[in-house]
Amino acid sequence: MFDLFSSSVDILRQSAVDLLSNVAYDPHDVKVRNFFDILDRLSKPFEDVDSTYKLQKYVSNLSSNVAPVEHKLGQRWHAVDSQQQQKLTDDKFVYVSVQQTHTALVKMLAGDDRNFATA
Repeated sequence: MFDLFSSSVDILRQSAVDLLSNVAYDPHDVKVRNFFDILDRLSKPFEDVDSTYKLQKYVSNLSSNVAPVEHKLGQRWHAVDSQQQQKLTDDKFVYVSVQQTHTALVKMLAGDDRNFATA
């Protein structure tokens, strides 16, 4: 996923370079440098995150996060060891609501998700 995001930013960067090459601009201009600095930061949004735990914590705190929900399907007997002992075990599945995901995406695109833009 991060590679796809980085590739999209690279395409945007190349398009900006192509566009700017058609007009007279100063590559040392502060606004141009700031623009490319922003693109550099966007291409590596989680560069400073040094663990999976921190990344999961960051994402779970976003208001746009749709957490998976675990549902119990039923129970079954599961072999515990080689002595034919069995234990009753729950069968479960994890579901992420399509409707909640859609709602979160629409809010993000509408600019209602204040946490989405902060890093």
